[in-house]
Amino acid sequence: MVILFGQPHHAYSQEKPIISVGMGVPEFINIGFRIPRKKIQFGISVGGFIIPEDIAAVSFSGDFRYYFGASSIFVNERPWYWKIGFNYLRNEDIYSINEYVFLNTRLGFEFNLSKKFGTEVDFGGMLKLHHIETKKSQASGWDFEIINFPVLPSFSTSIFYRL
Repeated sequence: MVILFGQPHHAYSQEKPIISVGMGVPEFINIGFRIPRKKIQFGISVGGFIIPEDIAAVSFSGDFRYYFGASSIFVNERPWYWKIGFNYLRNEDIYSINEYVFLNTRLGFEFNLSKKFGTEVDFGGMLKLHHIETKKSQASGWDFEIINFPVLPSFSTSIFYRL
């Protein structure tokens, strides 16, 4: 009995997939799917938004997370994470079609509300790696876009469910 309970052990979650719904930059309004493996997770998401007769945008993301810190109250997982990933963003308006690829890195925290549900928030930056613009018509007026800067802020918030 002493041998069984006296040995140090590590408790980990059952490592079941996680689904999420959230919003952020550059993910927009999105739905995601993650696969946890001990202290790491691999995830994908798809997002977008539409402003009728003006702008349509879609994003695809893939990321890697590393978890650290003390365990949470409801689950045996660490709440702090560092996330790095790639984002593909395509937006179209009446003047042009723009396609971007970003390298994204963030620091985040998960608030576990129960064994199954939680919410998370993360902040960081993104580096523009690639941009292609296809002109549809000549723009009139001042042509200034914040996305033209090479490094931009990045953030997201979401709710998640462990399957």
